[in-house]
Amino acid sequence: KQSRYDFIALQETHISSEDMLRMTALNWSKTDASGSSFWSNSCCNTFERRNGCALLFSKSCPLQDLLDVTPLTLPEIARNRYLVVKGTLDDISVYIHVVYALTGDDTRKAEFFAALPTDFDGNTRHIICGDFNLVLDPTLDKVVHSHRRPTGLDELECWMSSLSVIDSWRLLNPDSRVYSNPTHSNRIDFVFLSGAFHQENLMSIRYHVDKYQAFFHNDHAPISFSLAVDSYKPKKKAPWRCPPWVLQLPEVKQHLTFSLKCTLAGLLPQGTPGFNPAKVLDDHLFHDKMYLQSIVSANHDRDRKECDRLRLRVAELTTALEATPSSSLASQLKAAELNLQDTLRSIKDRNELDLFREQIKSQEKCSSTFFKPPVPRQQASTFPVKDSADWDLKSSACRRYWANIFGLPTSGLDTSPQAVDPSLHREILQHTSARLTDDQRESLEYPLSQEEFSSAIRAGPKNKAPGPDGLPYEYFQINPELWGTLLAI
Repeated sequence: KQSRYDFIALQETHISSEDMLRMTALNWSKTDASGSSFWSNSCCNTFERRNGCALLFSKSCPLQDLLDVTPLTLPEIARNRYLVVKGTLDDISVYIHVVYALTGDDTRKAEFFAALPTDFDGNTRHIICGDFNLVLDPTLDKVVHSHRRPTGLDELECWMSSLSVIDSWRLLNPDSRVYSNPTHSNRIDFVFLSGAFHQENLMSIRYHVDKYQAFFHNDHAPISFSLAVDSYKPKKKAPWRCPPWVLQLPEVKQHLTFSLKCTLAGLLPQGTPGFNPAKVLDDHLFHDKMYLQSIVSANHDRDRKECDRLRLRVAELTTALEATPSSSLASQLKAAELNLQDTLRSIKDRNELDLFREQIKSQEKCSSTFFKPPVPRQQASTFPVKDSADWDLKSSACRRYWANIFGLPTSGLDTSPQAVDPSLHREILQHTSARLTDDQRESLEYPLSQEEFSSAIRAGPKNKAPGPDGLPYEYFQINPELWGTLLAI
């Protein structure tokens, strides 16, 4: 189903172990290799084969820079029952929440909804999906009408008000009845949208009451909705550019040096059939680029796993501290939180070295600026001028003089290009004694040498990508002599 949807929200994932979580995430990556997935179990380190929330994003999702921002200090009652992921859409922060509320007549529902976070950035929009296990309108959302407000409804409405979200389906269907729970008796599954999304972008929203068990073997009626805007244009993927820090790794330098030596050793002798050094160069750059991309991807995976490990450590210590308060656990928790912050900061600082994407995203808005004609600026005249009439006279004479010197037509002046006098040129050249020697002529006609290529590579600017392959000058500067030899060929 992933090709039909930009993202899918799931509740009751029932993840029982870390291995099961990894396998489930792997299955989604096999379904959509460019997609991503987020799981509430990763934040709380809870694997009890019950509860659980998840968000699956396909490659078509227009949200950029997706990040799990579920609070690590979420109260125990809400852990593994709440997930929130942040993304950006046209410079607007969008939060997607998944909620799986306490079931039945649990008296702690009010405590659960009161524990949900409300501290989000300003100028943001929210999409909230979930099984809330209560009805918003006891009259319309239940088969058996009731005027008693369910437990926790006040706290849920307070949370919705703090996030400025609304029940979009009910606003579009004020008198309709639909039931989404397994017994077809209550509407307890909802999609709440920010007012701006509802007014400007909502195209459709519906309950698929005829498709129980059709989506992921669910026992609740799925909800599908569509948001769109006529003026929106999805951002194209920025061209890949090798970050300079990768080229500083010793194993990378060693591999690139060995690869370049193998390429030079494998060149056919010049003049033999099939000699095509340009193709050899293109193939070499392609394979090196693939190798560097794999190194960057592996490093990002290590960063993600390390951050997940540190987050799990913080969650474990938080749970232990709540169960058995002690100064030792408190100090360990503080150290773990500082370690996580330091790790996230170091990753951010390292990634900020790669300015190429940021320049494309924020600086290069439109190239038309660079094609505008220069703005003329009046300069003060050094000619003694008495009045405007004197100025017109002298400026006209000056323009005519230089127009005749350069022999070019000038607007407002009746000038014609001067004819070239070949005999006069020959006479002038007879008095010129300087001549190019044979060695100088040969040097000018000779192609660039290995030393000249190497020197140009060494003097190349830092943090610049000279071509569409995304390889910066630092890549060539690892072995300027060998590259000089290859380019000279």
